[in-house]
Amino acid sequence: MVLGGAASALQTGNLEKAVRLIGQETVSGRVSAATLLVRDGGETFEQAFGKAAGMDAVFLLASITKPMTATGLMLLVERKQVALSDPVRRHLPEFRGGARERVTVRHLLTHTSGLPDMLPENAELRQRHAPLAEFLALACRTPLLFEPGSQVRYQSMGILLAAEIAARVAKTPFPEWLRKEVFAPLGMRGASLGLGGRAIADTMRCQVEAESDWDWNSAYWRNLGAPWGGAHASARDVARFLDAFARPETGVLKPETAAQMLAL
Repeated sequence: MVLGGAASALQTGNLEKAVRLIGQETVSGRVSAATLLVRDGGETFEQAFGKAAGMDAVFLLASITKPMTATGLMLLVERKQVALSDPVRRHLPEFRGGARERVTVRHLLTHTSGLPDMLPENAELRQRHAPLAEFLALACRTPLLFEPGSQVRYQSMGILLAAEIAARVAKTPFPEWLRKEVFAPLGMRGASLGLGGRAIADTMRCQVEAESDWDWNSAYWRNLGAPWGGAHASARDVARFLDAFARPETGVLKPETAAQMLAL
């Protein structure tokens, strides 16, 4: 866990409350592992709980992956290889027909594209261990839920398309693009999209209600590298990523691009 902007936590006792609460949850077994990182100016507090052996413990990040994916695409926007106003079909020709013609790259990044969060076929795809290419093909054909730009509705499939645009424009597999252009320059040594060659046993286990060979702990899901929820990293890695926006002069994006992302 990373808490940003935590001045009040260190100054008013909220930090102690957080430590006590997380400690109680891990001792009870309701939470198997956790890490807490809090910064207040130049001071940093870190503590690992439960089965997390230390602050370099690696977790599946779920939707924290989304802003990382967006950063990978915004690097190409910054380099003028992609424009936020570009129709998605300019980069993904298979995404065409009807209202899709009006969906832009900006819509993908701002959850205003009309695409669904998850595909209707999501469970079936995961049950048979479908590759990301099948998710992409269906996302390019699935009916839009509303006119592009008319609503804001959380949508993982828009992030999938954003990652595919970046991969095609950069001519690089997206996990490798993030590693080379985002994770490595920021010093995110434990970060990867997908397992990055490590064993599942070297990561913290997700707590799921029902285990299966396609749940969050499965080799299938951990290796899929879903750009909407498949990144792995430690709390320190996530803190380094957040630093790139809190102190953009130290990040991989130009300060004005980082500011644009925060304003989108």
